[in-house]
Amino acid sequence: MNIMAKNKTGDTRIRARVPPGVWVAEKTGTLGKHLANDAGYMGWDGSEIALTCFTWSNAETYAEALIADAARAVFDVLGE
Repeated sequence: MNIMAKNKTGDTRIRARVPPGVWVAEKTGTLGKHLANDAGYMGWDGSEIALTCFTWSNAETYAEALIADAARAVFDVLGE
């Protein structure tokens, strides 16, 4: 988990839109121009959750935004 917490390739994925104070440990994956993935853990206030997102899109930036939105939605539902 320590190695995953140091990952910086996910700055536009799971950790992109979670609020300050939420820790993220994740591993990204990209294949060509269509697949953008991110799998990891998010934690806040003693809670932890595993989150995995696999996307297929014609634009990597759109896929990354979907992953970031999904992570934020999970926090919005479970974190407050």
